Amino acid sequence: MKYPARILYYGAVLLWCLLLAGCSQQKTPDNSVRLGYLQNDLHHLPAFVALEKKFFKDEGLNVTVAGVFKAGPELMSAFGSGDLDCGYVGQAPATAAVLNNVAKVKFIAQVNREGSALVIQSDDPAASFADLQGKSVAIPGHATMQDFLLRRAARTSGISFETLRIIVLKPPEMLQALSQKQIAAFISWEPYPAQAVSDNNGKILLTSSQIWPSHPCCVLVASETLCRTRPATVRKILAA
Repeated sequence: MKYPARILYYGAVLLWCLLLAGCSQQKTPDNSVRLGYLQNDLHHLPAFVALEKKFFKDEGLNVTVAGVFKAGPELMSAFGSGDLDCGYVGQAPATAAVLNNVAKVKFIAQVNREGSALVIQSDDPAASFADLQGKSVAIPGHATMQDFLLRRAARTSGISFETLRIIVLKPPEMLQALSQKQIAAFISWEPYPAQAVSDNNGKILLTSSQIWPSHPCCVLVASETLCRTRPATVRKILAA
């Protein structure tokens, strides 16, 4: 069956346009980024500033907040399920997640050092960490930086970590539990320690700088997929 030359010509032109469109779409960089961070964590201030001041947009990125998490292990689980491209999180839960094959991420920047504190009830006469033996102490999660700090404080004080009654609470819940005297102490990142003091419900027993001077805290991580397939996007995230 023969087709008129005009039909063949326009058919060829249409096919060529479709091929060009397909190539153009493949070459167009994907600048969308799904970002996660921890709820009310002052250590993640760079993310808040970059979002508010549109620094990400200035770098040509379309960044959306895909999750605000109450603790690091939750955020790392979101990486494991493929819901995040990059995120601000504690170095300890990020390291634990990588070692346990929960998530495949790369550490792309150090965010801060120190910045946590161990808080006791405002009327507690405790003068040292050793005075917490047998008492309930809340941490934001196992394998968090605060968990590591508490273990280090116990070791430095010469007491067994097992003498503490560990309770896992999200930082916002720690404030209420302390005010209602459901726990004797908690260790968390700022601003929760400062808020407990401001509310006259707690006082600082130890800062994290006293427990471990210049200790690493939060980091910026990116999925291995993002680092491998879109390295230019990773550089733009860091620039923002």
